[in-house]
Amino acid sequence: AGPACDLHGVVACEACHGRDHAEWGALDETGLALLNKTRQVREYSPGETIFTQGSTCQGIFCVDAGDVALRKSDEHGASAIVRMARAGQTIGYRALFSGGPYLATAEALTPCTVCFIPAGTVRELMERNANLAYRFLKRMAEDLRESEEQRLHAQSLSTRARLADYLLSLKDREGTVSEDG
Repeated sequence: AGPACDLHGVVACEACHGRDHAEWGALDETGLALLNKTRQVREYSPGETIFTQGSTCQGIFCVDAGDVALRKSDEHGASAIVRMARAGQTIGYRALFSGGPYLATAEALTPCTVCFIPAGTVRELMERNANLAYRFLKRMAEDLRESEEQRLHAQSLSTRARLADYLLSLKDREGTVSEDG
């Protein structure tokens, strides 16, 4: 882990300061102060592991900058990327809420800055702020909906149609129109 994040300091996690982040935006100044006091920030190079599937969940992670792949492996060692996380997204929360180990391995795809938020801090913040708990519940419901849609597409669409659908979703999420069109 790295140095603790500070709301007004040089080392800061902009994405999880709360104002522009879906879940952490529920925090008031007292909650933000607790978050800043206990979280840690670390930079990861492409290919570095943030957490490993099956390891004990010690807390959750907020991606401040960069892209992270969540990869699941089966008992035979085959693995697949099951989700991507970008700046402003929180990862590892399903393991925390289920009380089990991390369900996937998180790996930096690009240079990343990631905040680690200890489990005790998350629990305390949720006990103090029902809106924070609601926002995480909403995030889990959205993840479940997306997963169900992906499963439906995998079963009902041809490989070519799945690829076209994926490319369109990438365009919607990541695409920009340049000056030349």
